[in-house]
Amino acid sequence: MQIHYVSAPDEVRLGILEWKPDNQNYKYPILLIHGFAQNNLSWHGRNGGIAPTLCSKGFHVFCLDLRGSGYSRLRKLYYDYTFDDFVFKDMESAFLFITTRTGVDKIVLGGHSLGGICSYAYSAFFPQKVQTVITFGSPVHFGRGVQTIQLLGRLASFMKKVPFSHLIYYFWPREFGMKLMGMFGLVGVPLMMNRRILKFSPLYPSYTRNFESAWDFWEKLVGGFEFTSPRLLVQLLLWSAQRKITSFDGSINYTEKFKNITSPLFALSGILDKVAPPKSVKPIVDIVSSKVKEYKEYVAGHIDLVEGKLAKGKISDDVEKFLRESIF
Repeated sequence: MQIHYVSAPDEVRLGILEWKPDNQNYKYPILLIHGFAQNNLSWHGRNGGIAPTLCSKGFHVFCLDLRGSGYSRLRKLYYDYTFDDFVFKDMESAFLFITTRTGVDKIVLGGHSLGGICSYAYSAFFPQKVQTVITFGSPVHFGRGVQTIQLLGRLASFMKKVPFSHLIYYFWPREFGMKLMGMFGLVGVPLMMNRRILKFSPLYPSYTRNFESAWDFWEKLVGGFEFTSPRLLVQLLLWSAQRKITSFDGSINYTEKFKNITSPLFALSGILDKVAPPKSVKPIVDIVSSKVKEYKEYVAGHIDLVEGKLAKGKISDDVEKFLRESIF
């Protein structure tokens, strides 16, 4: 594994990890995008992961740390970036780096959760740059089937209408909810081992069912969870309230643009997912214009779609199979 650094158009320093196979069996490289308040550890770790597994199958794999996360952490107090920065700055910078390094003109995008929504948006605006899209638990209808997200979305929508509500960003420099959830998850691991206790947690049954050692819990729940931007969190919650995915300023309706996606699509979801249940993920296959598209469900929660034994076993095998049969 190698680590590279590139500069986004606004001079933000982005980290990109690379796994180069000994024998490359597939032409197009894969770019993996992590989810909300996560980082590159979604795709690899001390016990492996999807990135090294796909590399062992002959894929040239890259992983982007979106701004604010992992090797792309910002050296400033305020985190004020939005989803739009991910799509038009971070992903475009990664695309230019990868295509220059590999000499190809298209890439395969693989995204988990919010990273998958980023992949949809990028593919909709730049279809000529994307060979295939693979998403893991990425809701096209954000918050559908999740009452907590819907409630928070309505609250965010109300607060946005309050005069001078934008001033809160100056007093709330970083969003730390996911970091706290990781810490809570680590403390709650012994309890989650009992299926009758904390079964309502969005972390259940991901870690308890598929992780292979105690170190996995520490690595993923502490190292893999990040602080993030309050503006990004509010933007996501507003998607739930307005029932469409839009830019932070409301000028772009991404959900409408998803119709422009023509690349082969493989959308994966977990029937135990309490963050992005199947009813929020599956509709993407009816929205896109792709001629080749597939939707598949697994007995998995939100996290173990990309982390643990299931992810680097059955799920990685299915991803390779789809890519082999639909493209190469």
